[in-house]
Formats: sequence, C-alpha cells, structure tokens
Amino acid sequence: ISLFFLMFRRPPISTLSSSSAAADVYKRQGLLSRRRLLRDFNAILSVGADAVSQIIGITRAVSGDQEAGIVDALGNDDGYIEFYTYTQDTETLHIYRFCLGGTYVGGVCKAGEAEMVIEISDGEFFGKGEGTTKIAEELQQLVG
Repeated sequence: ISLFFLMFRRPPISTLSSSSAAADVYKRQGLLSRRRLLRDFNAILSVGADAVSQIIGITRAVSGDQEAGIVDALGNDDGYIEFYTYTQDTETLHIYRFCLGGTYVGGVCKAGEAEMVIEISDGEFFGKGEGTTKIAEELQQLVG
C-alpha cells in the first residue's frame, strides 16, 4: 500500500550520539517488520484473532459484498496477503496488502481494533470506523 509515509531507515553512524537532535528524531520513528506472506487461514490466525476480522473488513469494504469472508480474501489474485507490523512506542499497527479483482488494496489498523484506513491502488482512501474517516479524508486530500 502507499500508506508507507512513515520513515523506516537506520540512523547514520554520525547521529548515534544520544545527545544529537538527529538521534531524537530517529528515536521517535517506529519499526517496520519484515513482510510476511499469509497464504492460509492458520497463517492469518498466527498473526492474531483480530487479523481475521481486519482482513474480512478490508475485503467487504473494497468489494462491496457484505457476505465476503476470509476465503474471498485468500482467494485473491496473488494467492496471499502481505502483512507487516509497524510499532512505535507502545502502539502497533497492522498493515495488510493484497490484490482483489485486479486492484491492489491495503488496510492499516491498530492491533486489536476493527477501525481502519483502506486504500485502493488508484489512490482512493476511505475510513472504516469513526476514528479513521478524518485520517482517510486528509490522505485523500494529500494525493488528490
């Protein structure tokens, strides 16, 4: 997904001094996990029980089919769902990306929550839940 507007790099050697302003900036940045490919239901469950509802939420929101389930998500064009976590301080975000009907879609949500920001590869953002609608609108204005 294109929601990777966060910075994910290692600080240069020159900024490793704990007293430098650059070191303070790097300390505030979070950590992005390596990509995991979720190819079956057990792999999704290994992420956590909330991953099932989050993936179903993305699939239903993008397809418009309120009956869509985990089988529809796993039966996507690529045959897998990309999964990442992004952690900063005590907050962890779940990031999903997969191809559904020829279109790449992604969702970002806090671990354990159903509210999320969803992006379709054409640059359209929308929020699923009250807390994410404003974020989606702001992202839409940035790309629109």
